[in-house]
Amino acid sequence: MNISKKVLLSTLVLSIILSVLFTGCEEVTNNDNDDSKIYIKELNDDGMIAQEENLVEGIILSEDNKPIQVGLFTSSDYSSSELNYLSRGILRFDISDWEKTDITFNIKCINVQGNPEGLEVYLMDDPGQLTNYNQLQDVSSIWLLTESSARFIGEFYPSKNEWLKVNIQKDMVESIINEKYSKGEYFTILLKLFFDFTLDEYGNYFEFASSNYSPDDKSDRPYIEYK
Repeated sequence: MNISKKVLLSTLVLSIILSVLFTGCEEVTNNDNDDSKIYIKELNDDGMIAQEENLVEGIILSEDNKPIQVGLFTSSDYSSSELNYLSRGILRFDISDWEKTDITFNIKCINVQGNPEGLEVYLMDDPGQLTNYNQLQDVSSIWLLTESSARFIGEFYPSKNEWLKVNIQKDMVESIINEKYSKGEYFTILLKLFFDFTLDEYGNYFEFASSNYSPDDKSDRPYIEYK
């Protein structure tokens, strides 16, 4: 009789332990959503391009552990004197496994400086990987590409420490792929201020987390999802 009770008690304890273990496994699986996220592939696949005020030379910041800055700012970091810059964000995503669905672009705004008003989001022709220029150089070829090839997606009003989510319809994605690229290539997001070329008040810009700069958490990196 005592042996039977011991066997029954052991069986009950074992059942409880197994139940807890399997429940824990299910919770971990349900919380893992990274499989649906497509992150920037290489560190020089995203960054910012900035032209100095007179549109003669500029900089490209990629791989520099800096946020993507979009707007008008003043700095002495890139030349021997303090200059005014107009900057835009560029982000390239590998969509080689795209299956003709809508795409949601996700990026976290980490700072709003001054009053940048609003943000315009575009698709643009792929410039290829960005070469890091942290001193003034001729960046006109990529800058002109942001002017000539941009396809408007929408206007948005990012808030500090909030995610910006932008839905891109499959027809727009398909048109730029069919026109410029074959399957296995990239598509490129362009970020700029409303009518940025008409602005003259410096110190107004957004800052966004990048593939190599997400101060709070690595999960704050920009990504896309197929919908």
